[in-house]
Amino acid sequence: MNRLNPLYVGAGLLLLTLLLLLKLSSAKEELVLAQADYKETSLALNELSSLNSAYMGKEEVKKSLQRILSQSSLKSANIEQSIKANSLLLRSSSMDKDALSSLMGKLLNGAYDISSFEIKKLSENKASLEVEIKW
Repeated sequence: MNRLNPLYVGAGLLLLTLLLLLKLSSAKEELVLAQADYKETSLALNELSSLNSAYMGKEEVKKSLQRILSQSSLKSANIEQSIKANSLLLRSSSMDKDALSSLMGKLLNGAYDISSFEIKKLSENKASLEVEIKW
């Protein structure tokens, strides 16, 4: 009775093989779930990076607004700039409609975070303006 029965060894090997196959199938399922999570994270990262590149930081906003305000059509508008901690306020008490149209075209087509916006008609060709841009 010191000998091992070959049927017991074969049954043990068969049982071990079945156990390893079950473990392999659960590992495959975990891999599929991890790949799905990776795809979701990758999409979210791409979306965040595109939003980050679309909205500029403080220095980029200042530079681009200086470039816009230095145009010859806007110099006569006397636009005042007030810099706060997290925003920039543009004011003009009287600007003509061509300058206003030019400025609005530049601001609204740019990637600026405009938090407040107010235009008041003073006459047929003049208006006052107040715009707050956050960064």
